[in-house]
Amino acid sequence: MDISYWTNVKVDNAFAARAISFYLEVEHPLIGVFDPSLFLTDFFGHGTRFCSPLLVSSLMAWSCVRVSISLLILSLFQTRCR
Repeated sequence: MDISYWTNVKVDNAFAARAISFYLEVEHPLIGVFDPSLFLTDFFGHGTRFCSPLLVSSLMAWSCVRVSISLLILSLFQTRCR
């Protein structure tokens, strides 16, 4: 996987893979508005019918925000439960 094909954001491939996986595993079942199989086929095959730089960057940004919020909530919960 070469994330630089899809985005100019300086991020390593492993991080991008984790972010996209997080979205597809955790968020997509709740708010999915596209077919993940078609997305992944285009993503890995460099197709542009079901994948785009905007979509890839959006998924990574969404994942980062959601993980950050989850960590903040966990931190607050742990602090109050001591």
